[in-house]
Parts: sequence; structure tokens; C-alpha cells
Amino acid sequence: MFETVTVGYLLLGLGGLALIFAIISAVVGDIFDIALDVLPDGALSSTTTAATVAGFGFAGAAASFGMDDPSLGTVIAIGLAGAVAGWLLAFGAHRVFMSQQQEDGATDLNAMVGRIVTVTEAPVAPGGLGTVLVPFLGQNRRMSFRSDEPLKAGDDVVVDAVLASNQIKVSRHSA
Repeated sequence: MFETVTVGYLLLGLGGLALIFAIISAVVGDIFDIALDVLPDGALSSTTTAATVAGFGFAGAAASFGMDDPSLGTVIAIGLAGAVAGWLLAFGAHRVFMSQQQEDGATDLNAMVGRIVTVTEAPVAPGGLGTVLVPFLGQNRRMSFRSDEPLKAGDDVVVDAVLASNQIKVSRHSA
């Protein structure tokens, strides 16, 4: 009834176009965000939509090329399974990326200023280097600090300034 090879190439082309669209949306940003209020953020973003279409295209192409004379229904069913898998993977990746953002969405080190952190290794002398763990982009980042005050491990401090990519200035936190 239909030419298996032709359908396979059409589905392969559809998957390729969706993959190109996903790459463009990853570089440029979300081209269209049609997420509704009832759906979680990113459920229908351009990246997840492209991954869904790519999953459908590539899985359908694999079904049409990998089976001896498959029916159209079989190709579509396998394509739909690929679409669901593509959407789940893209939506899961989106959730992971969102969990790594700061509360205010900031991604630069200056977002640490004003945070209250705990001293993990105290400096030997005031003005020397100590260590703190600063939550940043979803993980604790070990940073060296300087302080004019004597501090010990376990003290709560406030980040006053970012001195370098791995060093901050802190002061004692008054509760």
C-alpha cells in the first residue's frame, strides 16, 4: 500500500529537520514557548517539541528500515513510542537544567554577594585564607575567602564581595 523506503526517508528527513530546529533553539533560545499554565515550565518549549518530533521521525525511520515489510500502523506506533521517549528525555533534561539555576536565575558569581554561608576551614590568622562552601548553580562550590575578623569552622558568614573566580570576601553574620 505504501513504499516502505519512501516513508523511511521521509521520517528520517523529519527527524533531521527537528534535530536542526532543536540545535537552533538551543543556540538562539526558545523560539516559541507555548507552555500553558496547566503544564510545567518547559513541557511544550521549542526544544522539547523538537525532541518529540525528532523521536517520532527517527524511531519511525528505524522501524521502516529495520523491519521486513512493516505495516503503516507498525511504523506509526513505533514512531509514537519514539516521540514519547524523545519528549521524556527532553523534558527531563530541561528539569535538570532548571534545578541547577540559582533561585533568582542568576548565573554569574556576583549573585553570591549577600548569601549566608558556613566556614568549613578557618584561616590560620585574620586576613588569611579560609574555605567555605557556597551554593551556586545547583551545587556547593568550594571557595577560598578572606576576612578581617577572626573566624572558626562552623561560623556563619555573609559574602561581601567576589574577589576572583575562586575567592570571596566575607564578614561575620550577625543573627
